[in-house]
Order: sequence, then structure tokens, then C-alpha cells
Amino acid sequence: MEHARPPSELQLEGGPVSRADAWKRWRQQFVLFMKASGVHSETSAVKASLLINLIGSEGFDIYQTFTFTKDERDDRDDVQIILSKFDEYFGTKINITLLRYKFFTRNQEEGENIQQYVTSLRLLSKNCKFATLEEELIKDRIVCGVNSTIVRDRLLRCEDLDLDKAVKLCQAEEISQESSRQLSASGAGVYASVVQVDSVKQGRGRRDAQHTGAGRASRGTALRCPRCGVERCATPRCPAVYATCFTCGKQGHFARVCRQNLNNKAGVKHVYDIEQNQDVTRSFDCESFFISTISGQEDCSDGWFETLTFEKGIENLKLDTGTDINVISFERFLQLGFDSNMIKNDRIK
Repeated sequence: MEHARPPSELQLEGGPVSRADAWKRWRQQFVLFMKASGVHSETSAVKASLLINLIGSEGFDIYQTFTFTKDERDDRDDVQIILSKFDEYFGTKINITLLRYKFFTRNQEEGENIQQYVTSLRLLSKNCKFATLEEELIKDRIVCGVNSTIVRDRLLRCEDLDLDKAVKLCQAEEISQESSRQLSASGAGVYASVVQVDSVKQGRGRRDAQHTGAGRASRGTALRCPRCGVERCATPRCPAVYATCFTCGKQGHFARVCRQNLNNKAGVKHVYDIEQNQDVTRSFDCESFFISTISGQEDCSDGWFETLTFEKGIENLKLDTGTDINVISFERFLQLGFDSNMIKNDRIK
């Protein structure tokens, strides 16, 4: 097969163990290349020449140092003889303790998904001689080395946990986190409806009612959805598809992207009431659940007011059982008949 990809040049870095691992990996890639390209059926001399050609300058320098016995001189073009010479050159006694140390201290790295982590653990355990305990020890290493404490807690709570179940639970958590990021970025998975809230104004100390609204996407140069105005919106599931514009009264878009530049009525605020999309559901094993949105209705009441009679006057006061201090002007305090000596300086600035 002429499209088979040959291995890159042999790169030798680090100590003897790292160099031996690099050779072992290159050797496997070379053997696979010979089979895939059809060179495996060529003569041994052709295969030997191909090996020397692909191995690179460092490997060629090592090849130049090889000595062949009297019996091997006729076979110096034999690819198997050359491979065995390289095996002897890089051959080091396997340190089982060191290999197991690397395995048992391998934690999941930042940005590494569970499949990549499991693959790394399998490679590390290959020469550890775990025998029938290999699957169990990989599972235990996942429990100890996963970088999410939430996932670790769920793994520890699962009964009869095996490697397959542990991997599936970790994948479920990754899907949950990815869904959360997508919902935060584009608003997908929720519908938004528009309600009108009149501004609340009271006499002294007036204030407008505060309302919880839909989050606005950051303004940037990315393409915005023509219906909702949010960047990276999942257009087929845009939350504005079933919304009614309070500017033109038409359905299918929000007022902020409406083409009619009509001003809102004075004293009226528009609030997006977010409801959960019942179509977006997912279930996982081992109590793995994902909550995409938590919403509530804020109490916009004016508070608790009572009229109290004092020695020299009457005052309408707001009662707040949760406050630590009482606020009243010093002038009004004296007008109600209180003595200034009752006031203690608490040095609050």
C-alpha cells in the first residue's frame, strides 16, 4: 500500500529507560509499516536498507557501532539481525518496582478526558505483571486519580464497581459538564417568554423592584443569532423561536434584535421568564444527574411597615427582624422625644 505512513525518525531523549521505550515504540511502528506497505514480502536486504533509511541520524550512528561475529557477517543485511542488535543495544533490565510506581502515581491531568486517562493507565500497566488484577487495579487507579472530587464520591458510593462502570460514570460527568458549558454559552435547552413588570415607586426611599432576567451573552465579533441575538446559539433550538416580540408583537424573535426601533413604554420593564425545556433530559448510572438551571421568583413586596406612637410624635417605620441596626435621622430622633444620651458611639464609619 503506497499510502502507508512510515514512522518518523527515532528520537532518543532522557535516560536509559526513556531511550529504551522510544526504541521499542519505533520498532513496533516500523514492523507495522512493513506489513501495511507490502515491504514485508521483499527480500531481507531491502527491508534492512529501509530500516537504516528511516531510523534517522541518531539511529544510523548507533548502527555504525555494531560489530558482527564471523557467523553474522554474511547476515549483516538481514533485517532481523539488525533489529536484534538494536534490541541488545537498548536492552535494560525491567524495573518492576519503578514501572508500578509510575502506574500508582499517575493522576488524571488537567484537560485530559477519561478515555485518554484509561489509555495511559493501560500502557503503564502493560509491563507491571499485574496478571488477573490488571483491570481491578486500573479501576482503583481511576478512583484515586480522577481530578473531580464529585466523580470520586460517586465512584466510591457505587456498589459492585468495575472498570467498565467506572469509565461510563466518568464519561457521563464529562457529558454533563460539556452540556453545562453549552447552555451557559448559547442558552440552548431553555425557552424564554416575555412578561411586563411595572416599575414600583413609593414615597420616601423609592426604589425599583429588582427582577431576575435572562443572562446576556458577551458582546463580541462572533456571528449573532438573528432571532435571539446570542453568539453561538443552537439555531434549530433557539429560545426565541416561540417568543413574542414586545416591540412589534410578532412571533419568532426577541425585541433586542427587532428591526423596528420602537421605544418601550415609560415605566415598564421587560423581563425574560426562563422555563426548563422538558425535551432536554439525560439519565446516568450511579446517581449521575445534571441540573442545568435553577430559577426562582423574587419577592418584590415593599416590606413590613407599622405606625408607632412615641412620646412626642407618630412615625411609620419599616420592621426588619433580620437587621442588626436601626436607622433614623438624629433630628427626627430628638423630635420624637428621645434623649441624646441614649445614643452610644459604636465607631462605625
